[in-house]
Amino acid sequence: MKSTLLVPFGLKDETLYEPTQVENGKACDCVCPACKKPLVAKQNAKTPHFAHSQDDNCTRGFETAVHLAVKQIIAEKMEVRLPAVVWKNPLPRSKEISKLYVEEIVKLESVFLEQVVDDFIPDIIVVSNGTTYLVEVAVTHFIDEIKQNKINNKKIQTIEIDVSGLKNGFTLVELEKAIYINKDYKAEWKYHPILAKLDFDVLQAEEKRIAELEEEERKEDEKFKKYRDRPPEEKLQLNLKYIGLTNQQMNSLKRRVFNNLGDVKEVVWQSAVLVYIAKISEAEGWEDGLSCYINLFDCFDWLQRVFDINPYHNDSEISTLMLYFKHLVQLKILKQDDGSEYELLMNKEQWAK
Repeated sequence: MKSTLLVPFGLKDETLYEPTQVENGKACDCVCPACKKPLVAKQNAKTPHFAHSQDDNCTRGFETAVHLAVKQIIAEKMEVRLPAVVWKNPLPRSKEISKLYVEEIVKLESVFLEQVVDDFIPDIIVVSNGTTYLVEVAVTHFIDEIKQNKINNKKIQTIEIDVSGLKNGFTLVELEKAIYINKDYKAEWKYHPILAKLDFDVLQAEEKRIAELEEEERKEDEKFKKYRDRPPEEKLQLNLKYIGLTNQQMNSLKRRVFNNLGDVKEVVWQSAVLVYIAKISEAEGWEDGLSCYINLFDCFDWLQRVFDINPYHNDSEISTLMLYFKHLVQLKILKQDDGSEYELLMNKEQWAK
């Protein structure tokens, strides 16, 4: 399938030209930058462009022409526009963004086109003030994972200039403005040592945090196992001790339900729910005047771990827990906020009252 994008520049004597810079028609003496077959200059078209002199199925004329044009412009100007150094926290849920350095145009000492760097070929290699940079030009294809890994391994500062927004009808001058003058400069760092160090530190800290959480979870699971091995009455007494209630006080807080959670005695799992609520409020440092929310499904997951309930729970068990949450709403211990979220209204010291 032929591309709808017109060939904007023709190649002649290793230099790119616009259709209006050469003779019209076949006399242009230009070839396609991609397939190297003869082109015809279409100067009188609504959008001046080049076309293959014979019907051809070449589909990369536009992409290759723009690609080479950017390289030609940088090599002629001996300058490159480095984008601002902006760090984005790599953690999935983080929205942290920090601008470390503003963009700048730097003078170049050397420019090398399509030169091999070990096992890959960057579009352009430039040297400025003794520092080597790789410059990648994205027309329709951007740096893929394989090339990115190679760049990361080489630890060479790399930018990618995005000219994919260019369509038909632009000149070399307009392309030059896009990469040097236009305010909306679409380029980004694909490797920068400062950004790499920040990413490494954050990801390493996250790995450490996860490892610590997993270790805490392992220790907690050991405690849960010892807890599960105790008879029901001992479990109940441990729960009541944690929340500071007597058997009689707990009786006023329990609710008769049709189904239990697994084979756990009713008063045991209901007192465990209160333990969970107390733990959440303590972890968040909750006190009157502040907001603390208890999630029904998080509570159920915790109960599964405590009592080793089959994780493939059915709706009846969730409904059973929901009934008890509704009971706590009636007692004004909780207030349903939205769906499975419940706001805590009183701390465990007030439950006995």
